[in-house]
Amino acid sequence: MVCGTTPVAGFPLTREAYQTMPGAAGDFGFCSKLTADGSRLKASTLFGSRDEVRGYFVRPSLPSAVSSDPDGNFVVVGSVSSAAFPVTGGLQTEDLRRSLFQSSTDSGDWVVSDSGSWTTVTSIDIDRQNPLRIFASTDTGVLLSEDGGSTWRKTSTTPTIALKVHPLNAAYQVRVTYPFYLERSSDGGMTWRSITSGPRSPVTVADPNELSAADQIAVDPSEEGAFFITTNTNTGVLRINAGTGGGRRLPISANAIWQMNPTVLYIRGGRSNDGGATFQEIPLVALKMWPSSDANVAYGWGFLRNIPTIGMYRTNDGGDTWQNLPGFPFNRSPVVYVDPASTDIVYASGAEGGIQRSIDGGQTWEPFDSGISNGQIRTIAKDAAGNLWAGATKPDNGFITRISGDATKLLYSTLFGKSAGATINFASMDMNGRLIIGGSGPAADFPNTYPDHNSNRYAPGFIAVLSSDGTTLELSRRLEAVPSAMAIDGQGQIHLVGQIPAGTLSVTPDAEQPLYGGGTSDGFWMVLDPQLDQIIHATYLGGSGSDSVSGIALLPDGRVALGGTTTSEDFLVTSNAYQSTRGGFSVPVPVQDSDAFLTFGIFSAPAQ
Repeated sequence: MVCGTTPVAGFPLTREAYQTMPGAAGDFGFCSKLTADGSRLKASTLFGSRDEVRGYFVRPSLPSAVSSDPDGNFVVVGSVSSAAFPVTGGLQTEDLRRSLFQSSTDSGDWVVSDSGSWTTVTSIDIDRQNPLRIFASTDTGVLLSEDGGSTWRKTSTTPTIALKVHPLNAAYQVRVTYPFYLERSSDGGMTWRSITSGPRSPVTVADPNELSAADQIAVDPSEEGAFFITTNTNTGVLRINAGTGGGRRLPISANAIWQMNPTVLYIRGGRSNDGGATFQEIPLVALKMWPSSDANVAYGWGFLRNIPTIGMYRTNDGGDTWQNLPGFPFNRSPVVYVDPASTDIVYASGAEGGIQRSIDGGQTWEPFDSGISNGQIRTIAKDAAGNLWAGATKPDNGFITRISGDATKLLYSTLFGKSAGATINFASMDMNGRLIIGGSGPAADFPNTYPDHNSNRYAPGFIAVLSSDGTTLELSRRLEAVPSAMAIDGQGQIHLVGQIPAGTLSVTPDAEQPLYGGGTSDGFWMVLDPQLDQIIHATYLGGSGSDSVSGIALLPDGRVALGGTTTSEDFLVTSNAYQSTRGGFSVPVPVQDSDAFLTFGIFSAPAQ
C-alpha cells in the first residue's frame, strides 16, 4: 500500500475507484495498492477534498502515512486545510480550528471571536479616530469590523501578511501581500495600488519572510498618510505618502524599520533622530523591535554588538543603552505588544505557544491566556475600549480515514486535533491490532489521557492509540517534541524519533546524550511503554547546529538504526566512521546546508 500526492493528470486509477476527479487544480491525494512484486496495480483511487488557497499556496489533502486494518482496508492519515473534507463521524465531526480571540477583562480570560470561518490572522490594527473600526489581515484577505468586532466583512480578497493603518487618518493604509509585494490604499482599504519603483515594477519587501512582514512598514505620525517602508536592495528604504504615492529615498538600506515618534526611527543596529536624514549606530542589533507610547522606551529582540547572544532587551533612554530581560518566557519567533497605557505592561507570545503578561517592564511574567485554545499567536492588539485582540495561525486539521481494500468505498473518515488542528506524521498497527498515530497537535484542548505527565497546555507533539478502525481514542499523550517517525518492538514498546528545538526533553539516566547539544535543534530518540504511561528511554542526538532524526528501524540483531540530517560540525561520530567530518560548506552568511547521518544504538528492554 502507498499513499501520497499527485498532480492528477494521467494518474492510474482502477475501475470504480472511490474518487476519480480532483476537487480543484493542483496536487491531490491518492491511495494505491500493488502486487507484492510491484508489477501490477490492484487498487487505486484519488482521495481528498477541494483544495484551499491560502496565501499563494494551494493546499491539498496530504496523506502522510498508510496502514492496513485486519480486514485489508486502507487506513490513511495526514493533514488537510479545507473545511470541506469528507467526514462520516467518529472522533471529531466538526472543524474546531479557531484563530481570533478577544479579552475584555484584566484577568486574562479570553473568548473565541471566530465562528470557524476565519483563516490565519496575520495582523490587527485599529482606527484611532473611530475605535469601533478594527482591521484584520488574513492569509485569505482583509476583514473590517465597524462595530467593535461583533461583525466582520471582507474588504479585500488578496492574501495579506501585514497591514498598517495610519493613526491620523485610517483611509491611508499600507500592506504586505503575497507574494511579498507592498501596496497602498487611500480609501480605507477598499481599493489598493502597487507601490512602484517604475511604470510596471511592483516594489517587493526587503525580507520575504512572513514573520518579518510587519517590520517592513512603519507609520510616520508627523504627516497624514506618511509611511516608511523597507524594500529590496535595489530600491532601499522609502518614505512614501499612501495617498499620492510620492516619496523620497532614505540614505540607508535596511530590511526592517520601526518608528518611535515623528523624529526617532530605528533600523537593525541603527537609529535616526531626524526623521531618517541621518543614522547612527546603536548597541543593539534588533531582529525585531516594539515601540511604546514613550519615545525613550522600546523593547527589542536581538543581540548586543559585544555579546552575540539573542535575547529580549529594553531601553529607557531612546536606544543609547539596553537592559537584558532574562526572564522573557519565549525563545523562538517572539510576538510582543506594549500597552499604550503603560510602558511597563507588556504582552508576549512565541512559537512555544500561549500569551504571557508582564506588569513590571519585562522583569517577571505570568500566563495570560485562559480561554485561548490555539496558542500559535501571530499578533496582539488593543482597541480604545480596552479590549485585547489576539490573532493566531490556523493550521491544518489531522484526519484518519478508512477506504475499502479495493479502493471503491469510503468506510470511515474523521478529523483529529481540536482547536489548533494537527499534523499526523505516521500510523502503524501494533501487535494487538491498535492503530498508533503521532505528530504535532498544539491545541490546549487536545485530548490527553495523561495530563499529569505534561503541564504545557501547548505542548507541540503527541502520540495516540486508537482502535483498529480509528473510531475510538483509547490513549493519548502530549509530548514536548514532535515525533516524525515510529517503530514498535517485539514487546509492544513504541520508539519515537524527531526534532526538538530546545532543551526540554525528559531524558532518562541511561541517555546516550543527556544534554541538549545547542544550536537551533537536536534530534531525539524516545521509547514509551505500550500504555504511553512511562518514558523507558530518552536521549538527545545532536551538536551545536541544527539536527533532526527522521527515520528509525529496529534491526534483527537488537540494534536500532537512526537516520537524519545535521549541520553540526561537532556531531558525535565513532572512530571508525565511514565519514568522520561534515561535508557541508560554510560561508560568511550562514547557509542551512545539511549532511545526512546514520547512527546505530543498542536498546535493551527493561525486565518485566
